[in-house]
Amino acid sequence: HRSRQGSREYLRLIFRQAPGAAWATDRELRLTHVQGRTALLDEAEPIALRVLDAKDPIRLRISRQRATLLQRHGKLAEAIPALRSAYAQHRDALGPGDIDTLLVHNDLAIVLSGLEQKAESAAILTDIVTESRTAFGDDNTWTLSFRANLAAILRDLGRFDEAVAELEAIIAV
Repeated sequence: HRSRQGSREYLRLIFRQAPGAAWATDRELRLTHVQGRTALLDEAEPIALRVLDAKDPIRLRISRQRATLLQRHGKLAEAIPALRSAYAQHRDALGPGDIDTLLVHNDLAIVLSGLEQKAESAAILTDIVTESRTAFGDDNTWTLSFRANLAAILRDLGRFDEAVAELEAIIAV
């Protein structure tokens, strides 16, 4: 299996380049995430892109973790290209309606909003709501959450009628 071979090769490369930087388990990824060690993720991502299959969960997790760390450390301008890259990888590997893809795309919209790029954020959230409604239905928790995010951005843009319509749709469920 190509992905399993890629994972093994990836781990060998990581251990050679950054001894003690184990990426084999979610626990270790979370530990690295909590410690805020973006340098290891910066080193890991190019290796993961090179040796792991496009759909390998480790590869997808690393790209998202790196973007999330940048976001949480307030490095929003750096987080945008990382989130765009993570979104493209998730979309290509899992499809546009997968919840992980939608969550990465939502993170991008939130960061754009924080940098006052609200029009682009609203466009992304509109796409997310459409995908979520198609994949999960109008009464799904994620769909409702995405709609609430969209309503907040529409309000910030002064598009009050659209924001109220989103909130009314949430209440109707």
